[in-house]
Amino acid sequence: MKNHFVHFAFIGILALSAGCKKKTDIDFRPETSNAVTNNSKGSLGAFFKNAALKPEVFQVNATTGGKFTSSKGITYTIDPGIFVKPNGQTAEGIVDVAVSEITKPSEMIMNDMPTNAIITPQDSARQDSINNPKIQEKGGMLNSFGEIKVEAKQNNEQLELKADAEVKVQIPQTAVPEPIVPTELVKTWTTRPVPTAGQIGHDFNNQVVFGATTMYESCFIWLEMPKPCIYLVNESNVPCLYMEVPRLNVYFNSDVLVEAPRQTTVLGYFTNVFNESETIENLDGKQSNMLFFKKKGDNAVYKLYNNILNAPEGKKGLLSYQNTMGIGMEGTFIALVNKDGKFYAEKKDATIGEPAAGKNFVGINFTLNEVTESQMLDLIKSVDYE
Repeated sequence: MKNHFVHFAFIGILALSAGCKKKTDIDFRPETSNAVTNNSKGSLGAFFKNAALKPEVFQVNATTGGKFTSSKGITYTIDPGIFVKPNGQTAEGIVDVAVSEITKPSEMIMNDMPTNAIITPQDSARQDSINNPKIQEKGGMLNSFGEIKVEAKQNNEQLELKADAEVKVQIPQTAVPEPIVPTELVKTWTTRPVPTAGQIGHDFNNQVVFGATTMYESCFIWLEMPKPCIYLVNESNVPCLYMEVPRLNVYFNSDVLVEAPRQTTVLGYFTNVFNESETIENLDGKQSNMLFFKKKGDNAVYKLYNNILNAPEGKKGLLSYQNTMGIGMEGTFIALVNKDGKFYAEKKDATIGEPAAGKNFVGINFTLNEVTESQMLDLIKSVDYE
């Protein structure tokens, strides 16, 4: 495959009529976003819901198509006649199109959209469609150039895209903190649901525990798609990535896989505070204990989802998926707890080390301090500069 060095005086594939206008009085979140439902006082669910992105909404003529640019400078092109109603009829006339854009680490954390990835096998076995993935269960981390979700409604009725249609998206360098460079490795990834519970877990020494219900938050992991992004330089001489969104109401991501030849499992021990009151039954949007890792120098955030089982005091906490964190990787952890209506947090710089002799994991201790919501928000936002 060749690199795509394309310099446009005006990018022809995006040069449709820009007869679109922005709207601010439509909120797509209650019905269509990943916003949480936990509204109890002092909960991480309520905190994350309040901090979550609100989609930008634009009006587009579905019959003639159009083009619009978000406040982050990301341009969207809607081809004529690509929206369909639930009954299969082509939507005509004015449509409300909402775009959600996650472009920096703090937004990945606050919207609970980290860049954990499922890595596919080689080309011969890659997913042949987003509805029929052929995957190899091997984890990793992505360096993101933008997570994008497009939604569309007409008369409050959810729309979909026609088969083989897509929304064309152009992401400029100015929208993301990571430099955009010409590369064949920038792929498009989409989200894959992960089960909320399982029958195999791991204890504080990373030994398998069979028969116990292991609690996970409802989450998504990025799954590689076969179509790469294209490198462009726009009319203002700004490097851009061009990607296609082939499906509505789902996040798509333009990423490079973070290289990590040697990987291990990380156990995060919350030494002084951990909320053990959660059960499968009362988990309603966000965990009361969270642990994120922001890789140094990259637009990459990994979330450690799984509860450590059968742990004594000082060893309760969360662990990564098995063998998915790169040995030698530098970065910053953000540990969060909500307990008894109070928030606790720690920000900790760390390097993922080698497992000790005879061990199959690396343990990292966290000592959390009580914080206000404002302090917690500032702590999360600070990782954008790490």
